[in-house]
Amino acid sequence: MHVETASGNRLYGLPFKASCKSLVWFDLAKFRRLGLPPPGSWASWQWPVLLDRLARSGTHPLALGAADGWMLADFFANVLLAQSPDAYESVVSPNDWRPGQRRAEITRALETLAGIWGFPNAFPGSIGRALTQQFPDAVREVFAKGDAAMVVAPDFAEPIVRSCFRGDDVAMKQAVGVSLFPSILPGFRDGPVIGGGDIMVLTRSAIDAAAELIRLLSLPDAPDSWIGQEGGFIAPDLRTRPAYSAMLEPLGPRVRSWTEFDLADRIGSRGGDNPLWGIITQFLMDLDGNPADSSQRAAAAVRTAVDAVYELERTRQG
Repeated sequence: MHVETASGNRLYGLPFKASCKSLVWFDLAKFRRLGLPPPGSWASWQWPVLLDRLARSGTHPLALGAADGWMLADFFANVLLAQSPDAYESVVSPNDWRPGQRRAEITRALETLAGIWGFPNAFPGSIGRALTQQFPDAVREVFAKGDAAMVVAPDFAEPIVRSCFRGDDVAMKQAVGVSLFPSILPGFRDGPVIGGGDIMVLTRSAIDAAAELIRLLSLPDAPDSWIGQEGGFIAPDLRTRPAYSAMLEPLGPRVRSWTEFDLADRIGSRGGDNPLWGIITQFLMDLDGNPADSSQRAAAAVRTAVDAVYELERTRQG
């Protein structure tokens, strides 16, 4: 995709870096030792069983950087798109507001998410610790500390993963697995592939050198060094030679062939305060508490979150 944002034939911005937000990074050695299939092949009914097997092995199934609200929103977006693509599209489209038709699908996605996040001992240090942890530390919990078995994180987690092995490529190859988020729909082989990205924007006060920098970065071979050296970089420009780091190579073009854009960004942010981030963060907080009443607490958390999503949509509709 090569897109220029322009007005009156004047260049203002350029998409430069895309991201795949539907990846699951996992401890490959641990999965092999336990005889577990890669997360990308898990069916919805298998999640509780396989999470339990991980927990019984002495490891926490998941790491989560909940202090970064986008990680929570991305996880929810993948579950929603995996279970109901129509509901995903309905939520993001201002002109496709069908509250009665879509409420059941959104409720079901949040119930699935509650079952995963509310699983006993799902996270190292429980939900409370996850809420204070940021994205890089969640990745390190899997590959540096070994406290968790997997983390749902975009492709730009790769440089952090690499840093956990201090240049030991052999150890990294044996320890790191990455797959796409699984499909939750019965009978469907491929799961969701959600994309995001960054746009370079030329401000009104920009000097000529800034415009020249954007011109240079718009050349088809500009991203090559990022892709080859550290990974965690996907070029949105289709003129760029398709290339992937060694970690992403097995997934091939699918990491670059997403069909849906970041749910939270499509709903929209207000001055950096993304409303969906807040809704899903509160949802996770509502799941925290005494395990004895977890089912009632999860049901209440789902109802509150569904109401919040609908209020957000009502506000967008005016």
